[in-house]
Amino acid sequence: MVFVFPAASERLDYLMRVVGLPGDLVEYKNKLLSINGQTAVYRDLGTYDYVVHAGDSVTTRLRSESIGSAAYRVLNEPGKPAIFADHISDFPGKAHCTYRSEGFSCRVPDKHYFMMGDNRDASNDSRYWGFVPQDHIVGKIINLQQ
Repeated sequence: MVFVFPAASERLDYLMRVVGLPGDLVEYKNKLLSINGQTAVYRDLGTYDYVVHAGDSVTTRLRSESIGSAAYRVLNEPGKPAIFADHISDFPGKAHCTYRSEGFSCRVPDKHYFMMGDNRDASNDSRYWGFVPQDHIVGKIINLQQ
């Protein structure tokens, strides 16, 4: 989904996966995503290496994540925590979330969405800055290569 980043001082469009709709309970514990109590099914696809801004190489686990009929690829870095507590900002609706060392759970408020990046351990997403208001939605990405 393309949306206007809610925490920006000026317009900044973001692109991220929608994992939670209004009313959904989104949980990410021990690097496993579940929506409304339905845990995603994971399939290991090996490793994936990429270079970060400082020129260092990072090796991640590449996994297929599916929940319901949706399936996509996600990255997880071995040894990194599911949540970085010091990155969590004070955002509107934060009272709908519970954070623990193994992860978090959030109930998505009415007229809001929960976004997560596919590079789960290196994504600045709704876990940290909150829910995306409905009026911030710009559009849906369509994959023309299917």
